[in-house]
Amino acid sequence: MTASATKALLLAATQAANRKIFQKTKIPSMVSFNEIALQLHDGMTLAGQRWTYGKVNSNDNGKSTTLSPPHKILALHGWLDNSASFHYLAPHLVDKLGGQAELVALDLPGHGLSSHKSLDGPPTLLSDGVYYVAEALDKLGWTKARNESGITITLIGHSMGGGLSLMYAAAFPEYINKLVLLDIYSPLPGEHDKSTSLIRSHIEARQKGPRPNRVYKSLEQAIQTRQMTAAKAPGKQWLSLEAATELVTRATMPVTDEDGAEGFSFRHDTRLLWPSLQHLMPEQIDSMMKSVESPTCILAAEHGWPFKQERVNKAVEIIQPRVHKILPGSHHLHADPETAEAVLEEVYHFVAEKDLTYVL
Repeated sequence: MTASATKALLLAATQAANRKIFQKTKIPSMVSFNEIALQLHDGMTLAGQRWTYGKVNSNDNGKSTTLSPPHKILALHGWLDNSASFHYLAPHLVDKLGGQAELVALDLPGHGLSSHKSLDGPPTLLSDGVYYVAEALDKLGWTKARNESGITITLIGHSMGGGLSLMYAAAFPEYINKLVLLDIYSPLPGEHDKSTSLIRSHIEARQKGPRPNRVYKSLEQAIQTRQMTAAKAPGKQWLSLEAATELVTRATMPVTDEDGAEGFSFRHDTRLLWPSLQHLMPEQIDSMMKSVESPTCILAAEHGWPFKQERVNKAVEIIQPRVHKILPGSHHLHADPETAEAVLEEVYHFVAEKDLTYVL
């Protein structure tokens, strides 16, 4: 990536780190952390965070200069979240796995510190998201190492990130050893009778153009707004103060409004709020699930997303997950300190499980 792009990303990351006001759990002493930036073929820059046991060396594009540790974990967040979604799970999972694993959590396009897509294309296609998963794995050097050195790759996806993880694992089963889905069973299916109205709504939104992000008087106000948004989501969801603070700290930047007043604004691409032009039908999703070859762990939340039971049953029937549990908590069960430990234990035992695909 260019020197100016690298400087801008590092400045944004530093600002986010300096503004951190609440972190209930500290990073374990043996775990190292660094920000990374991946420059992709289409000009996009994907930001991310890497956790490893001990010290990791990397070049300017975030690629490890050593192929150890042997197990690689890529974590993908949900819609309008960012890589801070894994601030509890990532360092503690790496710590429990010792020197055997490194974990990279990405900011997907238009989220967190990653760049936004250009104005000449829709920003909300699921298939586009899978492309960026493939690009990230390539730029990290993991797919090449998977073929040449026998490393293993696990995908951990929350919500939308879980849908992308499943789609990639279905399309490229030869690269993925294990799949972890957090409060998601598959990409959410579309509805036949809404296809036309969604196309119209997308076009009308695109004609109006992206709207500016709201300016909040304080970071605390932005955090409260994020919590209220979660409370309005389908089902009986909530977002803890700790999880909201982690997400919002990375998701916002200091700004000055038209009147010269200082405040904070979310970084995310507001076009992510547009209706998508792409909706997968249940039959398409079923076909994808049949193509997943890796052992799978599904951890849903008691008060998470209200999935239709028929789709839950179908996913379990087709995927036949090695682990399928309903855990206490809400949609962000992996990010809330009160519920994240149970998620950590399940993910650790699944990833560390000795089987034919991966021996820790």
